Amino acid sequence: ISQNLITNALKFNRTDRPEITITAHERENVWEFQYKDNGIGVPKEFQSKIFDPFYRLHDQRNFKGSGIGLAICKKLVQKMGGEIWVESDGENGSCFYVTYPKLTPTKLENFS
Repeated sequence: ISQNLITNALKFNRTDRPEITITAHERENVWEFQYKDNGIGVPKEFQSKIFDPFYRLHDQRNFKGSGIGLAICKKLVQKMGGEIWVESDGENGSCFYVTYPKLTPTKLENFS
């Protein structure tokens, strides 16, 4: 998941100096990871659609890819009981959020 989000941050960037900031925060019941970049951004009307399989915001001439990476990330995060979403003004980069539930000994037994 991290690899895909970092790769996307590099790919969908038109600056000479891509920047990616990754932070983690402990919340009450989850760990929250943030992947913030200075890339091209995601317009609000497409922010939920980019997690759909084979949905491409841009054509192949501008940015290569199959449109499956974020869909796989979403499926994996959901399988682990978490959530994934993006926030962006559509022009000045994006911030992807990923949460994972905190694992207790009981949850660890059920996870394996």
